[in-house]
Amino acid sequence: MRLKLADMRRAKRPFRPDLDTGDAKGLIVGRTSKMAHREDRVRLKALREAHLHCPELAAAAMDLHDRIARAVASGEIPNSLASALYWREACMGPVGHVWKGAEEYGAERTALVTLRPRDLLWEAEDFMGVNPIVLKARLRNSLDRAGVTGAPGWMLMGFDPEFDSNRGRAGVWDGHWHGIVGGEKIEALEALRGRRAFKNARVHPLERGMKEQPRVHVVEGLVNLPHPICYCFKGWACHRPSWPNAEGVLVRSKRKGRVPTPNLIQWMLWMDMWALDDLVLRNGLLITRNGFLMSP
Repeated sequence: MRLKLADMRRAKRPFRPDLDTGDAKGLIVGRTSKMAHREDRVRLKALREAHLHCPELAAAAMDLHDRIARAVASGEIPNSLASALYWREACMGPVGHVWKGAEEYGAERTALVTLRPRDLLWEAEDFMGVNPIVLKARLRNSLDRAGVTGAPGWMLMGFDPEFDSNRGRAGVWDGHWHGIVGGEKIEALEALRGRRAFKNARVHPLERGMKEQPRVHVVEGLVNLPHPICYCFKGWACHRPSWPNAEGVLVRSKRKGRVPTPNLIQWMLWMDMWALDDLVLRNGLLITRNGFLMSP
C-alpha cells in the first residue's frame, strides 16, 4: 500500500514540532491543539451562516459543518483539510521527519524557496474549479525542464493560495509554492528564472499593475528549524489585499488577515475536496514507515 503524508508516524525526540521547539506555540506557523479547536469553532460558525452570504453553497457548507461538528463532539479528529485540527495532526509527522532529515543532511545545505509562477491566478468565482494535482504536474514539468528534479538532493513544496479582495471582479486568489530544498537542487532552481512562467514581468491580466518581485526567491542556510519547514505546511489561506502606492503601483499588504466571508467558506469547501498529498510536491523524498528516505 502506498504510504501517504498524513499516515506518517511522528518523529521521535527531539524532532517533535509540538513539544521540542522550545516555543509555547509548538508548530510555529500552525497552532497548538487548543488554538486549532478554537479556529475550528470560528470556521464552523462561518459554515452555519453560509445561507446568508452564499446560498448556492449553503447545502455543501452545512454538510461539511455537520461532519466536522460530529467529529469534534465525539472527541475525534475531523477527517477534512478544512479542519484546523486535522491539518495540525496530519502535518506533525511530515514536519518532524523533514526537520530530522534537514538536520542530518545539514541545515547549511538547505534553503527555503518560494516559487510564484505567473499562471496561478484565479477570479474568486473560479477557485472551486482549481485542481492542485494538475498544478503539481505543471510545476514538476517546469522543474524537470530546468534540471531541478534530476539534480542531487531533495525537495518538498507546499501549495499556498492567498486572497486579494481588491483585485478582479470580486477578489483574486493568488497561488504560489513554499518549499524546503536540499543539495544541488538549490543551484538548479536558478535555471527557472529564464523560463517564461517565472520571468518577473507582471503580464497576467489579474496581476497587471502589481509591483515586480522575483518569482524565484531562495533563502539559503536555514536556522531555527523547524520554523521554516512549517511554512511549507501553512494550512490556512491569508487575506492580503493590494493597494496603490504613491507611484500608483499595486503593492500587497504586509499584514495577513482572515479571508472574508463568503470566500472563507469557498476556501473551506475547496480544501475539503483534497488530501494533504494533493497539495504537496516531493522530489528525492521517499515516504517510509520510519520517516523520509532522502536522496544523498
